[in-house]
Amino acid sequence: MKENLIFTTDNSVHDSENKDNPKSKGNSNTIGSQSEEKKHIFSKRVVFSIFVLFLVVVIGLIVFKGEHVFSEKQSISNSDKGNKVDNNVMKTNTSQFFFKNIADGHINEAHTNLFYRLINKENIEIIKQFFDNQSYFNRDYQYFIDVCLVNFKKNNDTLSFVHKNNHIIETFKRESHYKAKIVFNIDRQPFEKMNPFDQSTLSHKNRMEVTGTYTSAYHWPTGLAVNNGQVINPAIQGWDGLLVIDQNGKMYIKNIKTLSYQFRNFRITENHSDYIDFLTIAEKEKLTIIQSHLLVNNGKLQMEKQSNRKFRRRALFQTCNGSISVYDSINKQITLWEMANMLIQKYNATEVLNLDMGPFNYCVIYTKTKQLKNFGIPPDNFVLSNVLIVDY
Repeated sequence: MKENLIFTTDNSVHDSENKDNPKSKGNSNTIGSQSEEKKHIFSKRVVFSIFVLFLVVVIGLIVFKGEHVFSEKQSISNSDKGNKVDNNVMKTNTSQFFFKNIADGHINEAHTNLFYRLINKENIEIIKQFFDNQSYFNRDYQYFIDVCLVNFKKNNDTLSFVHKNNHIIETFKRESHYKAKIVFNIDRQPFEKMNPFDQSTLSHKNRMEVTGTYTSAYHWPTGLAVNNGQVINPAIQGWDGLLVIDQNGKMYIKNIKTLSYQFRNFRITENHSDYIDFLTIAEKEKLTIIQSHLLVNNGKLQMEKQSNRKFRRRALFQTCNGSISVYDSINKQITLWEMANMLIQKYNATEVLNLDMGPFNYCVIYTKTKQLKNFGIPPDNFVLSNVLIVDY
C-alpha cells in the first residue's frame, strides 16, 4: 500500500492518513469548504472587475465617437457656410467675416468665407448691400463688387422658369432628366413610312417630336449634320446656329463661330485643322449636331428688321440658366424678327434657333399609350430629313 500511496495524488495521501481520525476529517472538510468559498468570492470579484472595465471602455468609446462626430459636423457646418448661412447672420456678420478678418491679418480666412457665402445665390444681394453701405473699400475689390455682383444679381433675377402657355410647347430645364436625340431619315422615306415614334424606346413619361433643321431638294438635312459622332452632312451652311446634343441627351444652342472645347477655340468655318479636329471631337464625344439660323446670340438680335413676310413660326430658345424651350406662334402670323425680338423681351432668351416649318411642320407630344397633342403633321409623301425627339 505504501508503494501505491507514493504514486497517488496529495489528496489521496491526506485521505489515507486521516481516514481513521474523525476530528482530522472534519477539520479537513471545513478547510476545504472555506477554500472553495474564497475561490468563488475571488471569481466573482474578477468577473465584476472585468465587467466594470468593459463598461469604462465602452463609455469611453461612445464619448470619443460623440466628440468626433460633433467635431466632424462642426467642420462640415463651417465648410458649408456658403449654402446654409442664415440671412440675419449674414447681415450682422458680413463686416466681421471680411473686413475685420482683413484688418486682423486673416487674409485667407476672409476670402474663403466670402467664397462660401457666394456659393448660395441668396446671399449675393446681402453681400452687395453691405459693400454698398461701406464708405470705403479697397479698389482691389471694386470691380468685383460694382460689376460682377451686379451682374450676378441681375442674372439671378431673370432665371425664373419659363412657364408653359399656349405658345410654349415645352421647356426642358438643364437639371431635369430629359433625353434628346435627332432621328435622321437617311433612307429618305416619306413621313408616313418614316414613323420616328417607337413606343418601345420611350423610357420617360412623355415624348415630344418636332421638325429640326431644313430639308434640301435631295431630301437631306441642310448644313452641318452629325449623328452620334457620325458625320451625315459635312457641308457647312452660312448660318451661325448649331443645336448640339451631348451623349447624355442634353441640348445646347451654340454659335458656330465661337465653338470651344477644353479651353481651345475652333474656327471651323475658317481653319481646316479646326474643322477636322472639331469633327474628330464630335466623334469621340458622340455628339449630335444640326445647323440652322441663329436669330439671337447672347441676348442680342442677329438680324435686321427687313422682311415683312409673316408666317407661323417655331423656334428653340435658350435662357441663361441653360433651359431649352420650344416656342410655336400657333395661329399667329409673324416675321422672324418679331418672333426673335419677342422671345428676348418676354422670355429673356439668350439664344434662339429657327426650326423648319411650312409644309415640313411636324410637332406631336406622346405618352406611352396615346397621342396627347398634335401641333402639325406633314402632308402625304413629304420627306422630313430629320426630327428632334425629346423624352421627358
